[in-house]
Amino acid sequence: MLDQIQAEKIECDQFIFLLTLHNMAMCYQKLGILEECSICLEACIDHLDSDYLQKYFSNPDQPSLRLKMLKYKCKTHMQICALLS
Repeated sequence: MLDQIQAEKIECDQFIFLLTLHNMAMCYQKLGILEECSICLEACIDHLDSDYLQKYFSNPDQPSLRLKMLKYKCKTHMQICALLS
């Protein structure tokens, strides 16, 4: 599913892609598969900087979306820190 979303580059699916990657990272962490967890978290950080998500989260009509993006960035960075410790 993720490969198809990436291949088709459908903008509205990019947020779903981000959430799926983050959830996969959490599952890998709980299973103790830390290498895969790290890969997913790094992909999340890269994906958060994509043009579409920046445009989506910067919507001036919905300031709560900006907070949501910051929440995902913080959670992802905290998870990476937890893996490194």
